[in-house]
Amino acid sequence: SDVCSSDLIMAPKTELAHHAFYCAPGPLVRALKAGMDPNEADPHTGTTPLMWLCEMHDKHLQERKRMFRALIRAGAKLDAVDASGSSAWNYAFDGASRPFRRFVRWEWKRITGRNPSRCVRRADL
Repeated sequence: SDVCSSDLIMAPKTELAHHAFYCAPGPLVRALKAGMDPNEADPHTGTTPLMWLCEMHDKHLQERKRMFRALIRAGAKLDAVDASGSSAWNYAFDGASRPFRRFVRWEWKRITGRNPSRCVRRADL
């Protein structure tokens, strides 16, 4: 098999997270329109679809922007944190390409009225 066991452990566990991780804006938008919860977190890690989306570093900038906005419009929480205390901003800061990281920072400030902070996460203590 081409799938290694670590891929199975790290793979997204919810449908929306799967669409975000694999950059599938059409299925993600359709799932949101069908009523899926944009804040449904992985039961083990607490990772939300927005976190998966913000972590990715690839060439699909416009598609990721579209998915980010769709998740936010559907009610995704910017301030949600995973089991280690990381927010979507932490994921973007640590993993996203510079253009997407700038986009997330701009959207965060537009939505909340403040810049995202690079807080100390519980996992870093």
